[in-house]
Amino acid sequence: MPPGPAPGHQPEPRVPSPPGLGGPGFDPGREVFERLLERRMVVVSGHLDAELANLVAAQLMLLDGSGDGPIELHLWCPDAELDAGLAVADTIDAVGVPVHALCRGRLGGAALAPLAAARRRIVQPHAVLVLSEPSIEVSGRADNVAISVAAHRAQLAVLQERLATSSGQTEDRIRTDMAAGVILDAVAAVAYGLVDEVASNRPSAQADSTPLTNT
Repeated sequence: MPPGPAPGHQPEPRVPSPPGLGGPGFDPGREVFERLLERRMVVVSGHLDAELANLVAAQLMLLDGSGDGPIELHLWCPDAELDAGLAVADTIDAVGVPVHALCRGRLGGAALAPLAAARRRIVQPHAVLVLSEPSIEVSGRADNVAISVAAHRAQLAVLQERLATSSGQTEDRIRTDMAAGVILDAVAAVAYGLVDEVASNRPSAQADSTPLTNT
C-alpha cells in the first residue's frame, strides 16, 4: 500500500487543461497555462466554481506581485456560482495593477462580475453575453433555508450593483433584464455598456503579436 501524503502536505492547485491529449503523465495544458502566465495572461473557461475562482485569484495575486504591467483576463464562462464570480471580482479590485478583460465566448450570470470589475473590457465579435440570475440550491430546515436565500439575495444585489455601475444602466434595468435572461451579442453588449469595444480582427502577423494591454 503506497504511503499517504506527509503531514502538512498541500495538494497542487488545479490547472485547467484540454482532455484527451498525450499519454499517461503528459499534461500539455499545464505548460500552456504556465507560458500564458509568463505573458501575464489568465484564462478562465467553463463553469466558474469555488475551486476555479480560488485558482484564478491566486494567479491574479501572483502576477500582481511579480510586475507592474497590466494583466489580461480571458473569459469564456457560460455560468458561474454567485460567490465564485464575486470572489474573482473582489480580487481584481484588490490587485494593484490594471486588469483588462477579453470576453472570448459565451459569458453569463455571475461570470459577468469579473468582466465588470476589469479596467478595460473587450468582447470578441462572435461572443455572447447573457444577463441571467444565478441559481441557488438549498435544503434542510426552514430557518436554514431562509438564511441561505437571504444571503443569496444580498449577493445578487451586489452583482447587480456592480453591473449597473460598470454599464451605466440603472439597477432596476439590470434586475429586470437578468430576470428576463436578456442575451446580447457583441455590438449590443457595447451599446448596453457591459463592454467598451468589440475586438478588431488583426490581419497581419505584426498586429497579432501586439498584446491586448498595449493600447
